[in-house]
Amino acid sequence: MATLLHLQGLPAPVSFCAGSRAVAEATAAVLVGWPARIETVAEIPGDVVADVRKVGNDFRIERRDDGWVSVEPDDLSVVCTLIVEIVNEYAERAEGLGLLHAGAAAFDGRLVLFPASTRAGKSTLMLRLAASGHRVFSDDLIPIDLASGEGVATGCLPRPRLPLPDGLTPGFEDFVDRHIAAEAGYYAYVDPGPALRATYGARL
Repeated sequence: MATLLHLQGLPAPVSFCAGSRAVAEATAAVLVGWPARIETVAEIPGDVVADVRKVGNDFRIERRDDGWVSVEPDDLSVVCTLIVEIVNEYAERAEGLGLLHAGAAAFDGRLVLFPASTRAGKSTLMLRLAASGHRVFSDDLIPIDLASGEGVATGCLPRPRLPLPDGLTPGFEDFVDRHIAAEAGYYAYVDPGPALRATYGARL
């Protein structure tokens, strides 16, 4: 039996081959507050945003609209890749939204953006800000309402690369260790707690 992950705002579900329901559940779990429904089906429908299949020891992710393919070695790597696809699809489909490659955290009731390239350390910085009491809206991709100028949280948990950089304070390393929600290889998803992370749909 296959699994479909339906997410509010997406035109079609993400499909997972037989035996991959846990990956669908993990994907939904890191999108905190994003309305989701997981469905078991006999056959995968033709209209899906992306299709995840097990090929040998790896997972093959295919984006249906253009045939783009990514091969990932484990469950968490699949989740990492799917999150980017989901957020991009959401921003494209939602009227009036743009999308920035940036971390975002609240300072005195305003949202401060930290745009940076891939692997620049945005996620580690956002967690450091969370440990200092700032509410995190994004560690990588932040939708922006182009009319109001508000950032719109997707609820995605921050995902720092491991090991953490040298020279961090023991208190911060302990904060990350205590809040790891899922970990594999070079990445971990970290949940700093309800007061320190914005859930899906929160605006600032």
